[in-house]
Amino acid sequence: MTEPLRGDKLSDLEACDLAFKTRADKLQKKLKELDDSIVVYGHPRSGFQPDRPLEEPAKPTKGAFKVSVVKDDDVVEVFKTGPEARPFKKLKNMDIDSVADQIVAALE
Repeated sequence: MTEPLRGDKLSDLEACDLAFKTRADKLQKKLKELDDSIVVYGHPRSGFQPDRPLEEPAKPTKGAFKVSVVKDDDVVEVFKTGPEARPFKKLKNMDIDSVADQIVAALE
């Protein structure tokens, strides 16, 4: 991951496959509604364009969705699935509003 500037508010989204891209995009939009200063790092894909590319790992873990918050030097994992097999039940049951609220709270 590119090192954030000190004081940056950011969230890492690691996502692959359509179900993952859709939720990553929805989560990014929700975060921007709550606080437009949050910087989202992730793996760019068709349907999901993060603010900045996530460099490590080079490819997302197949069947996994992970949301981490980085504030100063602390990393907090907010939500994680998998790797899990289709139909990705935990991911599809993810409450985007709740996860977004957890991210904003972790950044305060």
